[in-house]
Amino acid sequence: MQQTSSQVVSPFYTSSSQFGVEFENNFVFTDDGRHLIGVDAGDSKRVRVEDITTGSSFSFGNHGHFICTLIFDQDSGTLLAGDYNKHLVQYDLDLVNKKFRQVRDFGDLGVLYVYFSFRFMQYVFFGGDNYKLKVFDLSSKEMLPGHIQTGVEYI
Repeated sequence: MQQTSSQVVSPFYTSSSQFGVEFENNFVFTDDGRHLIGVDAGDSKRVRVEDITTGSSFSFGNHGHFICTLIFDQDSGTLLAGDYNKHLVQYDLDLVNKKFRQVRDFGDLGVLYVYFSFRFMQYVFFGGDNYKLKVFDLSSKEMLPGHIQTGVEYI
């Protein structure tokens, strides 16, 4: 975006919800830019979804500790939420009907606290603080066996 000092920049939409952010992947926008998905500021163990065009929102989930990272695949409606309780939880999220369903809790991923997530094509990488990465395949909706050993302790 470029502007001169005399130009005013105004947002198209403004969020009416409060979101909590502690790590870099604590919120995501949908591909269409209409929905914001993030950690609920009122309860960091829950996910909040807001339609920023209307201001309507809803919260869901009940993680064992605060949520550290979120990844959303709009094509499949898959939301992955990693938390400080070492767990990764998979949800199906229907944005049109404002409904969610917890598909599974993968339990302790073996990366300690799930701080990090990164999507590359159909793969989502999750890291923590013990030199390891776990990989989730969005096409099969399965966690790949084993882990990737890295040279970095805190991922």
